[in-house]
This record gives sequence, C-alpha cells and structure tokens, in this order.
Amino acid sequence: MRRLELDPRRRHPVTRVDAAPGIARVLLDRAAASVEEDEPSQDFVALAHAPSQLCFALTDGVGSSFAGDLAARFLAQRLVDWLCALEAVPAAARLAADLAEHLHGLSTEAHELVARHEFEQEIAPYMVDVVERQRAYGSEAMFVCGRIDWPGHGAQRVGVAWLGDAQLRVYRRGAVPEDLRGRTADRWSTRAGVRGQISARDWPVAEVERVLACSDGLLHELDAAAMLSDAALDARLVAASADQNSDDMALVDVALTAGAMPSASGGPPAPRGSRPEPAAVAPPGPPPPRWRSTAGLGWESVPGADAYSVQLADGPDFANPLVYRVDGTSFAAPELGERTWARVRAHAGERTGRWGEPRELGRHAALPPPASLSAEVDPHDARLNVRWDPVRGAEAYVLRVLPPRGPATEQRVSGTRASFPVTGGSYRLSARADAGARDAEWSRPITLRIVEERWR
Repeated sequence: MRRLELDPRRRHPVTRVDAAPGIARVLLDRAAASVEEDEPSQDFVALAHAPSQLCFALTDGVGSSFAGDLAARFLAQRLVDWLCALEAVPAAARLAADLAEHLHGLSTEAHELVARHEFEQEIAPYMVDVVERQRAYGSEAMFVCGRIDWPGHGAQRVGVAWLGDAQLRVYRRGAVPEDLRGRTADRWSTRAGVRGQISARDWPVAEVERVLACSDGLLHELDAAAMLSDAALDARLVAASADQNSDDMALVDVALTAGAMPSASGGPPAPRGSRPEPAAVAPPGPPPPRWRSTAGLGWESVPGADAYSVQLADGPDFANPLVYRVDGTSFAAPELGERTWARVRAHAGERTGRWGEPRELGRHAALPPPASLSAEVDPHDARLNVRWDPVRGAEAYVLRVLPPRGPATEQRVSGTRASFPVTGGSYRLSARADAGARDAEWSRPITLRIVEERWR
C-alpha cells in the first residue's frame, strides 16, 4: 500500500498520483495570511492506494478551536488507517455508524495529544489564559473521506462519508454530478468525539466515474477544478491564494475511468468513452449563493452568462417550483412560507448551466454573514476597533480573531462593535451572527497589518 500525506507547511501544486487502475490528483495551499505569519495550513490531505483499493481523507481544522491543524492531521491519518483496514466497503448506513463509533473511540488518544502540544511561537502574555481555555475545549476538524474497491476486488463499491462543510462531488455514468456537503456546525472534537451526524453514501464501482473532494476554501473554484487541466487549475489557484482574504485550500480528485478527468497539460483530453459532456456554463458562483438579506438571493456572476433562472419551491425536491428569469445577480424572493427553498442556474445564449446547490430561505435558514466588516487601530490606547452591519434575526455576534502569535479566538458580543488590545503584526478577522441553534455564515475575512512604531 503506497501512502501520501501533504505537508501543511508548504504549498503543494496540483499533482497527479498514479493510482492504477485509476488516477488521482491532489493540491494543498495555505491562505495568504498563513504564509505571511508562517503558520501551517489547517487543511490536511492523506491518500493510500494499491491495485485493489484507494482510500483518502481531506480534513479542515476549525480555526476557533485549539490548534485546528492538530486535529486535521490526526483525523486524516486515522481515517485513512481505518478505511484501509476494512475488509470491504460497507453499505452507507453501516459505514456511517461504524465510523462514528471509531471516531468516538479516538478521543482519549487525541486528548492526550492536545495536552502535550506546544506552540513553536511564543504566545503573548495576555493570550495565555485564552489559549489554555481553548486547550481544555479541544481541537476540532471537519472531514470528507472515501474508499474505492477497484473492479475485481472486494465488494467492488465506492463509499464516501463526511462531517461538516467540506465538499464532495460525485460523477456517475449518465447522471447529473451530485454535490454532498454537511453542516458548518458539525465537526469532530478531540474532547467530545463526533459532534453532529456523519453522512455516508455508497455505489457500485461500475457506476462511478469520478470523485472530487475539497475544503471550503476551494468551494468557489470547485467548478474550475472539475473542468480545467492541471496546469490551468494550478495557475488559477495560485492567483486565488495570493488574495489577502484567501483561505486554506485542499483538493482530492480521483478518476475511475479514462477521460473522466481533464488532461494534465491542457492538451487534447483522453478518450471520453461514455462520459457525458460537462455543462456548457458553470453554476453561478460558489454554491450556495451568498445571501444579501433574509428575503433575497445574491450570487457571483458567471463569465459569459447573460441571464439567470431562479427556482423557488416549498421543499428541497423542488416539486412544482416557481421559475423566474433574472438579468442581474440578485433576486428579491416573495414570501412563500417559513421553509422556502431556492436554487439558481446561468444561461449563455442557448446554453444552460446546471443548477447550483439549493439553499433554504426563511426563519429556520442559516443567517447571512454580516456585511461591511471593517477595523481600525486607535493609536492612543493600542486597541483595534471592529464594526459590521447588523443581521436581521441575530441575537448576538461572534468575532473570530487570528492574532500574529497563537491560535484563533472567538469573542461573543451583543452589538455590532468590538474592541480589543493589539500588538504589532497581522490580524485576520471574520464575524458571524449568533441566533442560538441556527447556523450562521461567517463573513469574508479581512487582514490588517499593524506597525507598532506608528503608536509611538
């Protein structure tokens, strides 16, 4: 069994792995802020393969927990170990149940790992108490993982499982690609084990052509990952990671059939066999579309698109939907009850893209991210003053701060402003609304570099 683990302290470009009889490609890149502060990626990729099987795990450490990269590495390694040890791919329900039991059993070993962990960089004195409280809380990570038993081996099935908001996309013969993703609130904890519900799916290996997995930092480029050659995709992701507001990015892409994956260099693709042609136009922006208010939809523009269709329905199956034609990239949804669902697709002339990921509107849906997040330093008392726009339905707000040294922290505040002492260096900030058990989306992070000499 050959094994590959990507070093989270450096960039790994899009790289092909000969996993005969299939082929895989992987990528791991750090956020611009992590590179600047010499911090490891909080994403981790592990892959093992043999002529009989391929197993993979992609994990995303939770930045607000204690050293999220610690949980990400530990979890990915243990997931691949467990998947490789299975006699065969079990049915989805059994896969989810057995995996949950296994992950709960890792808590003792993981808790000891957290207790022994020491940071390479010195922690500011005023942060020591916060860091120790985080240590007691534990390290957390989300994951997607899978095992493929190649034809002629084992049960000849493909099984995948996920927990949290990392993404899977599965291509099956003659079917529309299927996106699989969990809830942001679900994750694995070194202290508490599985928090939330593990989901799983399985199919006969003969039905599956390709499996893609990515962390949430690459969601906005998932359609590019599906369509582009290695060289073109890597160039695109290099540009994306240079943005000061970028996030860590990880990708695992496994092709089970010839022609299911784009070529490495951008030359002529391999023979496609029975693989259906990809959609002519990508779905609008990163799924799901970004909310601009609780009664409307907004999404990123699709290059080449001249119009969009919006479907509204009372359930996620979109039975008997209302369809609206929209010229722009936003739509004011009418009131259709508390549990309205929406999805969007793009049009470019006579070509029509596939539907984006459905989103639930209404009182029970996830709250949108706070808009207009900004921050400025008060030079008189060396404090950083942060503000953002209110979110309808929020009871309070959570501000996440990644300081120059030490792990990220979260501060719950009742209003739309916060203030805290700072020293020199780079700070990365994001905010979300808080409304009890409801999910809420984090705002796009902002990064500020503070020079102490300006205070003197």
